[in-house]
Amino acid sequence: MPYTCRTNLCCLIIIAVLCTTALAPVVYASDTKIAVVVSRKIRPYLQVTDGILDRVSQRASRSESSSPEISRPESSNSESSNSEMSSPEAADPKGSDPRGSDPKTSPETADSQISDPQISDTDVFFLTPGDDLVTTQVIDRLIAGAYDLVAAVGPEAASLVWETGIPGKKIYAAVLDPDAVPHIPDDACGISLRIPVAVQLATIADAFPSFQKIGLLFDPDHNQWFFEAAVAAAGAAAEAGAAAEAGAAGAVAAGGGGGEAGEAAETAAATAAGEAAASFGDRSIHIIPLQVRARNHIARVVTDNLADIDAVWMIPDQTVISEKLIQYVIKQALYKNTGVIGYNAYFTRTGALFSFEFDYLSLGRQAGELIIDYLAGKECHSVSPLFKTRINSQVAGKLGLEMEADR
Repeated sequence: MPYTCRTNLCCLIIIAVLCTTALAPVVYASDTKIAVVVSRKIRPYLQVTDGILDRVSQRASRSESSSPEISRPESSNSESSNSEMSSPEAADPKGSDPRGSDPKTSPETADSQISDPQISDTDVFFLTPGDDLVTTQVIDRLIAGAYDLVAAVGPEAASLVWETGIPGKKIYAAVLDPDAVPHIPDDACGISLRIPVAVQLATIADAFPSFQKIGLLFDPDHNQWFFEAAVAAAGAAAEAGAAAEAGAAGAVAAGGGGGEAGEAAETAAATAAGEAAASFGDRSIHIIPLQVRARNHIARVVTDNLADIDAVWMIPDQTVISEKLIQYVIKQALYKNTGVIGYNAYFTRTGALFSFEFDYLSLGRQAGELIIDYLAGKECHSVSPLFKTRINSQVAGKLGLEMEADR
């Protein structure tokens, strides 16, 4: 065989091998191990833990059926997607390319060739508050276990996992304020219990079109940032609405002579106006500060302002967290024909108009998805939590508001 032929044949063989390797699914080792550390045995944390175990086992079962041969996961530069069907940052759970590019060549769909890692072992450890012996035993077992990933449920567990410097990947779940938990780095991977303020305000505005003044009850020593974020969100929405209206008027003027350019300008302006109206309609929302620095200030501040606001917005706050205070605020608000907006199911059960709520089992499943994706080599950062809302239809009727019982 001539030399040139042998060379060409070798080149073809090399190219074929490279192509086959590039298209082959990436698989992982069957000894992938994870640990779940739980702050304490309380119902929300147990439900989150059950959700994690449920989702991990489901994904692992699918992976095992499709990829019997597994090797240890390698890191990649692919970006994680927030597969949150009802979350404030909803994204395509399959990570499909919205531009419709070829899945065989598009880098955006490279993740479709990555198989889920098979989880061979999952261990759960419970901390006991105040018991240093249990904490030491958990740390020793985490270090000896050589886990590929450790998931922390609750702030105490998260602080412990990052403080001890346990090797391997780490995520947190069911942590209200990760920034306030010692030892958790700014770029840590996990799911907090904090719904973005702008998302909360937009949800309230969408649920209650007649609301124009919302009183935010808070202690500025703890939640000044929340108040400022709410004011900024309301201001941004107002500016967006004004800009959309101005743009629509300008587009009509510019396109008055007709033609394709004028029609396109009017369509673009109408779309922008529609997007602005989707959250706040055609009105402005004002956030009224109901500031309290001590619990004995709450009664006076609330009663002095109820006549001037459409609703009292209560948020997690150390000064205001008390069942008796919540009951008092709800009672006084109803007496003045004003609704209360709360942050868990207790509020609507107690007589509040509206509440943001978490299904902790669903949060656990969301964390389980994050675990699988992280082990598969995707980048992982802080993710907004899944949440739902509830409207108290009886209270809505008393206040003269026509609303659905549940959203």
